[in-house]
Amino acid sequence: MKLKKQTIYRIVDPVVKGSIEKDGKQYTLIAQTSHITKGGRQTTLFTWQTHCTECGLRLEFKTGPSRFSPVNRCSLHKKKPPTKT
Repeated sequence: MKLKKQTIYRIVDPVVKGSIEKDGKQYTLIAQTSHITKGGRQTTLFTWQTHCTECGLRLEFKTGPSRFSPVNRCSLHKKKPPTKT
């Protein structure tokens, strides 16, 4: 068992067409939509656009307002999780 330090980034004052930078990579907010969670709570989903770190292909992904965990690779270059033995 291991303990891993995790930093959480929250989206504050979102602006559609606005950009943020994290670890030298640019992310542009392209849409903001209302969403109802499985538990029935209303929240907002953000749709982001960036480019694949490996090939430069434009890609989109969604996050909630309380945790920004960006996608950096397209589906072709996404790292596969290690197989359990």
